[in-house]
Amino acid sequence: MNFTNLFGQPVVCLLSPTVYPKNMQDQSQRGSLFTLFLYNPLMAFLYVCGLSSMRSGLWDKCQEFLRKVNRDLGQLISRSRSIGKYQGSDTPV
Repeated sequence: MNFTNLFGQPVVCLLSPTVYPKNMQDQSQRGSLFTLFLYNPLMAFLYVCGLSSMRSGLWDKCQEFLRKVNRDLGQLISRSRSIGKYQGSDTPV
């Protein structure tokens, strides 16, 4: 997909492909690329970038960064005053 670059920064967006590139043929018997992103986002990112290895120290730093991001996101979501609040029966605020 071609997304407009609104912030002058690289963008990564996880989408369901209609057709896999030849170098990433669907391996649904072993799990999909989407599953890999859910289970191990760093490994999935390396895979789609065509990287097969990473220095151990850098891997550890990236994993720690992802843990912090996930923790911070969880805290933001749990502290939100608007997420999960509804007006009426089925209408989110």
